[in-house]
Amino acid sequence: MTDSLRPVTEECRQSLLTIHKEVGVGYTTNIYREMLFIELADRGLSYQAEASITPTYDGQRLARSPVTSVLVENRVLIEVTALNDKVSAADVRVVQTYLKFTPAEVGLIGCFSRKLLQIQGVR
Repeated sequence: MTDSLRPVTEECRQSLLTIHKEVGVGYTTNIYREMLFIELADRGLSYQAEASITPTYDGQRLARSPVTSVLVENRVLIEVTALNDKVSAADVRVVQTYLKFTPAEVGLIGCFSRKLLQIQGVR
């Protein structure tokens, strides 16, 4: 991780931790995402609420597709989940795929479904 990426990534991690500390478990993914928007704005970070990707297949560009991940400072992609007990291998693969099609350099997955917040970094 580059030195310039580290502060942005840490602010994103702290945003997720603050939300979990304040409200704990029990909300839907969409509500946690809305809380994340507030937390990121409070920290002065720019974000795109719904990043979009343009995947390719067989050399052809497919239709631009919105994704639920949040793109922060065009450098960090955050995926929020409240459905599973832990970050799954499928969650990681999805974020890895999204990273290929966005300017983000690193991904974070925040899993809010347990008493102890799970945050997993993805490259």
